[in-house]
Amino acid sequence: MPRITPSSRRGTPSATRRRRIAAPSAAWPAPFANFNFAAAVAPRLLLLTALAALALTVAADCAFSASNRLAVLSGSAGPAAAAAAAAAAPPPRLYHASLPLHHGRRVPPKQRLRMAAAPLARPAAAAARARARRSLLKRVDATVQAAASAAAAGPAVLLEASQLSALVQLNKAWRAWGKNGNASTACAAWKGVTCSPKGLVVGLDSNEFPQSDSSPTGAMPAAITTLATLQNLDLTNVDLVGTIPSLASLTSLTHLALGYDGNTVTGTLEGLAWLSSLSNLQTLFLGYFAEFTGDLSSLHILTHLKSLQSLTVTSFTNATGEIPLQIRYMTGLTALDLSLLRAVEFPDWVTHLSNLQSLNVNADDERRQGLLSDDISLLKTLTSL
Repeated sequence: MPRITPSSRRGTPSATRRRRIAAPSAAWPAPFANFNFAAAVAPRLLLLTALAALALTVAADCAFSASNRLAVLSGSAGPAAAAAAAAAAPPPRLYHASLPLHHGRRVPPKQRLRMAAAPLARPAAAAARARARRSLLKRVDATVQAAASAAAAGPAVLLEASQLSALVQLNKAWRAWGKNGNASTACAAWKGVTCSPKGLVVGLDSNEFPQSDSSPTGAMPAAITTLATLQNLDLTNVDLVGTIPSLASLTSLTHLALGYDGNTVTGTLEGLAWLSSLSNLQTLFLGYFAEFTGDLSSLHILTHLKSLQSLTVTSFTNATGEIPLQIRYMTGLTALDLSLLRAVEFPDWVTHLSNLQSLNVNADDERRQGLLSDDISLLKTLTSL
């Protein structure tokens, strides 16, 4: 084998190199000798053509919708034109679902249907989320208000055992809190009952009793006299029967209202002498005792009530006599109602009630007119007659 020297490598080229330089096409294959143009380029051109057509269609639809909307907003198109434009508008197209490929991957038919229904479901889903959000906000507001009310009201007031027993006896007599009664020790569970922080009953208002088809009916039980801390006693919505027991032990009373239109309570005016013991009384209502008898002059006992400001004595239809003159010394009265009392004339002594603001008594027009013309000027504070 001939020896190749360095000089020969750097010298003239070998025979093989000379052949390649002389005839390159014969030794090297052509770069595009095996390239199939139709198979490689044609599908890409078709896809680009389809995308261009799709873009033109979308642009045309958008332009059509924008022109119609602009025409309606500008007022240039009337109702008929708007209806015609709406009828001529092409139906909305779900372009992304109409293609077999989505983001470079093939979309199965079921997924394509879900994609087509997605825009239609979005408004309903948004409305459902809005309703859920509003419902949640309402619940939060109700919780916050309940917490604020509970914080303002403080801890629940529990009735003392004696007070609870008295209320149970009242319910047995009147069925005011239901046929089965109410054994709860919480004062708030007894509608119409007001309690002090110590659990003592200070108010009993029949107008706030639970609503029912008929008013509570029955005799006044003696247990009511054990509620010594009562300040407000209103039984005008209780159809009392029998007699009224003495309430002289309720010395804390400031408001007393007895009388239900149509009740059948019996008794005498003289039997109401216990009223003189209620020295703190400020408001007194006695009405609709059609079965009561006696002389109206026995009401002079009311002059012992130095704190009395409002007095109503009405509908004692079987009572006789006249209102006692001693009432003229009750100068603290601001309201006096003696209406519906038989044989009661417009009394001249009312002019001595210098603080009177409201007056209502029975009198004929001539007698009333005489007072108005002669003595009304003496009642400086009178506002209602």
